[in-house]
Amino acid sequence: MFKDRHPALRRLSLRAIALCCSLLLCLGVFPLQTASAAQKGKALSLNYVDSSGNRSPVELVTPGSAMSVIRMNGVTMAVNNTQLEWETNATGEKRIAVIHAPSKGRATMRLTEKPKSKVLTKCPAGKVVFVFDYGEKYTGIFYNGYGGYVLTGALKFIGDRISLGGATVSYEGSTTRTTNLRLRARPDQSGQSLTAVNPGMRATMVGAAANWVEVDINGWHGYIRIKFLTLDEGVADPTADKSAVPESDGETAAESAEEDEESV
Repeated sequence: MFKDRHPALRRLSLRAIALCCSLLLCLGVFPLQTASAAQKGKALSLNYVDSSGNRSPVELVTPGSAMSVIRMNGVTMAVNNTQLEWETNATGEKRIAVIHAPSKGRATMRLTEKPKSKVLTKCPAGKVVFVFDYGEKYTGIFYNGYGGYVLTGALKFIGDRISLGGATVSYEGSTTRTTNLRLRARPDQSGQSLTAVNPGMRATMVGAAANWVEVDINGWHGYIRIKFLTLDEGVADPTADKSAVPESDGETAAESAEEDEESV
């Protein structure tokens, strides 16, 4: 276009084009391509409800099935999920879910419930999410502060669980040892490995099955063996009731040695 023109005229023409484009952007003729809230999905608007029924807007730091970490007026605290409110059509056990993707390990979150809608992100299996729009085929969830839609079949609905007490991840009784342990999708040695957890991480216990404890750890929900937890003072061992669970978790000595070796 400017091949045969004088360099000074070419520079002047380019500046004129740039000025026109800036003017058109200001007038809204051309949309500015930035990461808007619409491109990220529905924003999470969360309220904390105190014992008097007063509501205060809060920021969600880490979701959990029983308790979640929030930030209110600059203060970070853990609260029961029953004290949290957000706009949703889900009730009961449908309010809170865990990403369930045993085949691929991730669920695709889209901007809308349409199959070819814009892909926002991939949600890892085992992550706790809050539900805002339950549907038979697609369900709207909040993940990392923004909402989108995943296949309803990629969710395991768990509702508001009850905390059985706190614990700290440990290895051979040490909460400071440098090692990786596994959080699994089910209470079984062959269960899907969701993520690595390290000694020193805090866990909220919500259930038990044999020698495994169902826990929330840093936004993940799954199972870890009781021997890898140091319970808080005064907290009862949830696996101690042998009348309610099998006496053995079905783990062989070889399997135990294998995991211990991989954990070092």
